[in-house]
This record gives sequence, structure tokens and C-alpha cells, in this order.
Amino acid sequence: MYLKSIEITGFKSFAKKSDLTFTSKVSSIVGPNGSGKSTLLQLIASLTYCTEGNIEYTYQGQLINPDLLYQYLSFAGPYQELMEELSLEEHVKFHLKFKNFINNYSINDFLTKLN
Repeated sequence: MYLKSIEITGFKSFAKKSDLTFTSKVSSIVGPNGSGKSTLLQLIASLTYCTEGNIEYTYQGQLINPDLLYQYLSFAGPYQELMEELSLEEHVKFHLKFKNFINNYSINDFLTKLN
């Protein structure tokens, strides 16, 4: 699953209705400081809630409960740090408690690719 489109109205740099369409599985959002990039990503990832309006998530035509969104979406930020006390394998096992690899990829497959 990947984000296909967003309709935004009345949000920081998007005062007028804007339709954003994403054509690939990997996208970036750029803009000047204070334009709402981080806030928009946090709203999309359901890390923060809307003070106005709403966000609906669907997959294959079915509405997704925002509390279960983590099963469908990943969020990577530039300032995420690794805990120095954990090994790479321990980090991966920790994150796999929240979200599995896609296509039955195993932890050994993943660690082998990194070596």
C-alpha cells in the first residue's frame, strides 16, 4: 500500500483546496521553514490529530481505523536515533514487534542484505 493522493484545504500553505497526487511509492514533501511539512506528515501518519476537518484512510476500498494505521504506513524522519545500547539485530527485533516485514521477509534475510 502507498499513499496515492491527499486533498487539503485551509492548512498552512494550502489555504485554497489543493489535491496532491503521488505517482510513486516513495515521495518527499519539500518547502520553506514553517510551511507545514512536518505537521502534514504527522497528520498523514496519525501521529497528531486534526483540530479541524478529518482524515480518512482507505485500503482496497475499505476504511482503515486510524488506530491500526501503523500496520499500513511507515514514517521515517531525519532525526530518529538508534539506542546505543542495542545491537542492529535487537533494534530490528524491537521494530518487528510493531510492524512485520512485507512479503514474508525474515530478519535473517534483512540482516544478510545489510552485511
